[in-house]
Amino acid sequence: MSFYTKRRLAFATQDLQQPVQLLRGLVAGHAGASLWGIWHGIFGMASNELMLVTAHDDHKDDLDLPENVRVLEEYQVRATARPTDSAPLSQPGIYVFRDFSLDGKDIEEVVALSSAAWQTV
Repeated sequence: MSFYTKRRLAFATQDLQQPVQLLRGLVAGHAGASLWGIWHGIFGMASNELMLVTAHDDHKDDLDLPENVRVLEEYQVRATARPTDSAPLSQPGIYVFRDFSLDGKDIEEVVALSSAAWQTV
């Protein structure tokens, strides 16, 4: 799997325990996608929001979300240098989501620079 769908979702409640379990079940029951990660309590997001990232083989993830889940943002992205596989993230820690756009002609150089930077990790 080399494609990912990143969704910022909003719920009617700040208690996200049930929504997280609901999303885990939805993704587990979806043949075309796997759960890569769910995050909440991220700086810059409201307390009733979370980030859901799924991994999938096709360019489009057709996961059907319940009507009470509001999709604030949704992006389909393709892995470049990282992540190297679609195994769900298992390490606790601080995760940061950065988005930016760049000209397609610059992709190879950006990936090469990023790959070189991660060699020290």
